[in-house]
Amino acid sequence: MTELLAAGWMRLRRSKFLWLSCLVLGAVLAILILWRWNDLHRTPPPVADNNLTASLPLSDFDQAIFAFGAMAVLLSSAVCAWELGAEYQDGALRNKLAVGRKRRDVYLASLTLSVLTVLLLCLAVYLPGVIALLATTGGFYMGWGRALALMGGLALAGAAFASLFTLLSFLIPHRAAAAIVTIGLTLALVLGGSVLTDRLHAKPTISGYRMVINGEIVSSDVPNPRYIPEGPLRDALTFLADFDPGGQVVRYAQGETERMGRLMAYDALLIVLTSAAGVLIFRRKDLR
Repeated sequence: MTELLAAGWMRLRRSKFLWLSCLVLGAVLAILILWRWNDLHRTPPPVADNNLTASLPLSDFDQAIFAFGAMAVLLSSAVCAWELGAEYQDGALRNKLAVGRKRRDVYLASLTLSVLTVLLLCLAVYLPGVIALLATTGGFYMGWGRALALMGGLALAGAAFASLFTLLSFLIPHRAAAAIVTIGLTLALVLGGSVLTDRLHAKPTISGYRMVINGEIVSSDVPNPRYIPEGPLRDALTFLADFDPGGQVVRYAQGETERMGRLMAYDALLIVLTSAAGVLIFRRKDLR
């Protein structure tokens, strides 16, 4: 297992796609934060006490970091599928089995490297982003505790995505096809999670009409047709929204920390289930 991980890491180190993605994400985020800070100093908003820092929308800087963190997780779908698919294409996967490596060890080593790929992409965002943040605003507007929790949540959701990418990459022998399927699945999970979350956040009532009577504004609320009442349907949709790693990534990118313990437990469960399924399927897969 150790030799498989070492060989996989050497292969990962030579991946231009991975390191170029890390460089672009980190550099663009750092430049964006520094440019935004410089722009605000050049045209400061009017404040009575001339305290620029107190008047800045500092939460925008926090949101930029987590938005780029979400982009790193989503980009990992293409990177993981492309790199894992290369082992099918050049015969490296068959060679590992030919020299007596266990299929379980081969699969778990690839899963570990996929998770490492996601973590490297996240680190490529967080490290320059935090440095740029310390050089400008001095830290996270939301506080370090909440920020670290969101970073951990995004990383674990990324690991859950990596387990899905590994499973699909071992099922699909064609490199380009695996990349297309994983990217499509990622987009579908993100879109589905966003739609479910939006529906679950709908309020029971919405404003119906407004009119002025005797100089007073009178309004009336009407039932919201998008609202899902309490019951089995809402419970089922809540579970799907929480279990979906794509929906989790969107919520973390928006700074939501509600039910994070439950979301992380679902990520861990997804990793276990997909890993077990991947090992069982790969044991019976014909690579010829």
